[in-house]
Amino acid sequence: MTVRILWIGAHPDDELFVAPWLARLRTTAGAKLGFLVATRGERGDCRVSQPRHRDVGSVREAEMRDAAALFDADLAFLGWRDGVASEPRDVLHAWANDAGGRHRLREQLRAGIDRFAPDWIVTFDRRHGCSWHADHRAVGILVQSLALPIPVTLAQSRITFSEPLRIEPGVPNAEALNVNDTWDVLLRDLASHPSQFSAETIELFRSLPEEQRVIWLLHHPAWSRLRYARDNVAAAALGVKSFIRDRVRRPR
Repeated sequence: MTVRILWIGAHPDDELFVAPWLARLRTTAGAKLGFLVATRGERGDCRVSQPRHRDVGSVREAEMRDAAALFDADLAFLGWRDGVASEPRDVLHAWANDAGGRHRLREQLRAGIDRFAPDWIVTFDRRHGCSWHADHRAVGILVQSLALPIPVTLAQSRITFSEPLRIEPGVPNAEALNVNDTWDVLLRDLASHPSQFSAETIELFRSLPEEQRVIWLLHHPAWSRLRYARDNVAAAALGVKSFIRDRVRRPR
């Protein structure tokens, strides 16, 4: 029986946080992969020039299709707006207004999940979203609020996309997984998104020592509403600690 694994992200390119691991699951376990992407990333930066008739969203959507092909993965977009607010609660409010209410927003997500019929979901941790991006965290909130009766793995890698490149855990109990054997897939995935990643950035990942080629994950057998409520409290504490830590590390 083929295991069906669905990555749920906010933007084209978000799969990078788990790309080497997904590649390993596909090649060693024969998993069928799917990518469900909330937005087209139309508010993001664009490093490449595009024809006048193509907007940034169209460029990034095409890049995402190229990336999905690397994994032989199914791909679907939810069509929600990108970058509508700087806080997750405001993002969710805007998305819900567009959908006609919070219930309809959740049903749109549930329908996208049901179309792929996954045995396992991989998504962002609502507490930090790997980069504190409001859209990342909003997606994590929505997925985890569904409390689906299937295993959920939360991406925990916090990456500094500058020299020196660091990949650190988002929460203390995250599990480190060395993915040196499939690191080349991450490099190809990054290269599939030229509007977002320069050759210099890709080289930072290419030159990372083998022992540092890790990703961080947190596995849950199935989400529960009790855990969802508990993490409301944990998220607030983690946010304060990480904000202070990042401010201390920020170059003057």
